[in-house]
Amino acid sequence: MINCNNSIFKKSFLTLLFFMSFIFADPTDGCELETNQVYLTASGDVLYNSDTDIAGFQFSVEGTTASGAAGGSAADAGFTVSAGGSTILGFSFTGAVIPAGCGTLTSLTLDGVATGLGSLVFSDASAAEISMTYYSGTDGNNDVSGCTDSTACNYNADATLDDGSCTFAEENFDCDGNCLVDVDCAGVCGGTSVLDECGVCDGPGLNADGCCGTDTTDCSGVCGGNAVVDECGLCDGPGADVMCDDGSMVCDESECPTSGGGVSGGCDLSTNQVFLSSTGDVYYNIDTDIAGFQFSVEGTTASAAAGGTAGDAGFTVSTGGSTVLGFSFTGAVIPAGCGTLTSLTLDGEATGLGSLVFSDSNAANIDVSYCTSCSEGGSLGTATVQIIHNSASPTVDVY
Repeated sequence: MINCNNSIFKKSFLTLLFFMSFIFADPTDGCELETNQVYLTASGDVLYNSDTDIAGFQFSVEGTTASGAAGGSAADAGFTVSAGGSTILGFSFTGAVIPAGCGTLTSLTLDGVATGLGSLVFSDASAAEISMTYYSGTDGNNDVSGCTDSTACNYNADATLDDGSCTFAEENFDCDGNCLVDVDCAGVCGGTSVLDECGVCDGPGLNADGCCGTDTTDCSGVCGGNAVVDECGLCDGPGADVMCDDGSMVCDESECPTSGGGVSGGCDLSTNQVFLSSTGDVYYNIDTDIAGFQFSVEGTTASAAAGGTAGDAGFTVSTGGSTVLGFSFTGAVIPAGCGTLTSLTLDGEATGLGSLVFSDSNAANIDVSYCTSCSEGGSLGTATVQIIHNSASPTVDVY
């Protein structure tokens, strides 16, 4: 009887060990990962599981460097994947994407023993970030994941490992949405709106003449009058009477538009604008350090790119058809400022730049636009001003 029980115990124990070996084994296929996770195997395979089409990626190998990258879904999609030190960069000159799914992204040639991947940057076809995390594995402990903050609405008393899921009540409310403080006259919990002397919530109160509601004085001091302040700030004034060279009417010649017009360098542009000259110079004026950029040449293609502040910063700038891509393997940036970003060798007559993607050192997007109102040569800020005098015999002065 004892021998029989021992035999049953041994079989049960071996079965448990068999299943535990699968539970705690590192993944060997991307489809074993959670959604939007990546994992680097000891052999150099980068496994992935993404619910979004991937248009580009960049990450660093931790613990060692990589001397090459090949194969995987990136190669199937025709991606260019480069390895420089610990940095891996993948993108497509043709705008192709790696379809959402799971598998092997690419296979790295590792120069040593890697400990994982870091600085994950994945983007979709609209250059929006895909939030990817690295699979950290499991150590076989009995931790219970959950919210461990006792002040959170979803506090889990049984949790021993905080998983970042804590949610908290909005200010002035409890977790059930009940207001814990006074409600103002506008119905806002904890608001500051009050009734004025005329009984209007957050109203203007009495004016200088003691009128309420619609019975207020106009700008000339007449209670119930119809005189109004014009767009130039004058009571019952004539309105804008200065004509700029673009035909617009303003109150003062200093308000005439100065954007657009002739451009002879990046510093002629408005902040966060770019412009392409007929000779291929890409002018820019950007108020943020640039860690990478990509755009397309409209109307023709480019066969080369060189010089400019991108060259000064040691950037790698590549051209493929109409696509121009610039980045640094060393993490260098182009300092915020203005000038010539790079000079393109154009294969024909370009009409401008499109699909602008500029990012800072945190891989955050910099909102940059193309100056469509700009033209080549000259300088900005010059306007022809006509002042139309409002009188019985109007006159026009031209400067």
